[in-house]
Amino acid sequence: MALKNSRLLLIDDTPTALKLLSLMVETMGWQFDTAVDGVDALEKINAQPADYYSVIVSDWMMPKMNGLELLKTLKTDPTRRHIPVIMRTALADNQSIKTGLEAGAFYYLTKPLDMSIVQSVIAAAIKDSSAHFSLRSELGKITRSFGLVKQARFSYKNLDEVRGLSTLIACLACNAEDVVVGLFELMVNAVEHGNLGITYDEKTALIDNERLSEEIAHRLTLDEYRDKAVTVDLNVTGDEVEVTIRDQGNGFDFANYLEFSMERALDNHGRGIMMANHSGFNSMEYLDGGRTVRCVITKSIECGN
Repeated sequence: MALKNSRLLLIDDTPTALKLLSLMVETMGWQFDTAVDGVDALEKINAQPADYYSVIVSDWMMPKMNGLELLKTLKTDPTRRHIPVIMRTALADNQSIKTGLEAGAFYYLTKPLDMSIVQSVIAAAIKDSSAHFSLRSELGKITRSFGLVKQARFSYKNLDEVRGLSTLIACLACNAEDVVVGLFELMVNAVEHGNLGITYDEKTALIDNERLSEEIAHRLTLDEYRDKAVTVDLNVTGDEVEVTIRDQGNGFDFANYLEFSMERALDNHGRGIMMANHSGFNSMEYLDGGRTVRCVITKSIECGN
């Protein structure tokens, strides 16, 4: 699901607004379909395979079914609830944004639209969608014999290693498709913001300039960072699995990222920890000034005892 091969669904009941959004998307080379309201959109979504649309961009105020109603309907569909939904609205007050976020919209665009912001936010949504879809696809490939583990310790340094490890551990969970995203986001954060010391503002600029991967690769070669590793400890007790992730960074103010902040509603990142906090863990807590995060998941009965 590469950026250029992604298909979007653009929804707006105003022809001129839909045309403007379509031009912004077309400029980036993304494929897209359009719908004129939530009912029309839902018919098109349900007529295609669950992974057909990688991102949905919907206006809020529409006849028949508005954007919020569409979002809530999608969240009840277990095969489509993972599709990132970007809400477009003139309702820029905090309560409206909070309502949308609580319903599951992790991305927001306020009117009038700014082309650079639209393209940056959609690109970030596509990247997240692609990564999370790939993780869920890999879950079925992991051997069930891993369910025999009682204790284990893993160590990793780069993001390539995160994908396989988060998938492996998630296979122990009864709600693996949700848990794998949470583990992935926590493990990525431990590398980027923990061991490599990439600040929130630095990441924003790097994403805008499409240099995040390049900067991560560069820092991994520097003496200051190359020997730092993240450790992951597993402890299985009864029907629960405790996962403890420790980085070697300076810590961070994690409390500001456990829930979504209105100040970050339009940013092109900053949702990972919040997504993890709502991804099906029994509990999740940060310790040691943010250097350690411990989460507990329910073990799948298919893993055995």
